[in-house]
Amino acid sequence: MAKQITKNCLHCNSSFDVFPSGAKRKYCSKVCFDTAQTTSERREIVCKRCENKFVAARDHGKWPVYCSRECFEAGCQRPVGKECLNCGAFFKTTPGGKGVNQKYCSIKCGNEGRLTGLTKICIVCGKEFYLSKSRVAQRPQYGACSAKCQHVYQKLDSASNWKGGIYIDTGTGHRRQLIKSGNSPEPCRYRAEHRIIADKIIGRMLKRHEGILHINHKQADNRPTNLFICGSISEMANRINGHLPWPTDGNLSTYK
Repeated sequence: MAKQITKNCLHCNSSFDVFPSGAKRKYCSKVCFDTAQTTSERREIVCKRCENKFVAARDHGKWPVYCSRECFEAGCQRPVGKECLNCGAFFKTTPGGKGVNQKYCSIKCGNEGRLTGLTKICIVCGKEFYLSKSRVAQRPQYGACSAKCQHVYQKLDSASNWKGGIYIDTGTGHRRQLIKSGNSPEPCRYRAEHRIIADKIIGRMLKRHEGILHINHKQADNRPTNLFICGSISEMANRINGHLPWPTDGNLSTYK
């Protein structure tokens, strides 16, 4: 068993024994401890409400203002009711201090209520998103929630430079049309318009070796009567080079 230590009380100066674990103990009893605490500075104070004089010590480093709990409750400011400007809920706040200008019932409502921009629905994914006031001023028509959705929206017919999905190939003079279905065997999105027209008339997709000639030599004239399908690349080359007669009538309606 541990040997006890003898110490002297700081208040009554009497000796007392404690175990080593209580070596920091300074007073012999609770009475001496409480008495020693009352030696702190005290002064006479006039109550702010009833104006009666009372003697007290500092409370958490500050001198008290009221003599009793009754005077404190009567003199303090009562909470007042307000309506949240964001959600409309009723809440209470103090009329003085930080509660004077309180307009929202919570931090969440405060953050939402101070937003000055617009809340929109993404035109691509349907997600709700917020646009700041400065962004709305710069791009009032902005309708995508992210750069990814904006990229998707600006493709094809939504793009600013969209021209209907048809353009003239400057190398061959053929009209090329955008294929959205992805069924074309060619590795690009655009396909020659005269081949698309031929596919619809003959009821199937042309094979790679089946070339088409424009009878009037106008590569952009894709009327069915102006198109002639060659059964092979060699036939097409022979007609172009004059080894076979140049066609005078279209064969789309009879070609199989």
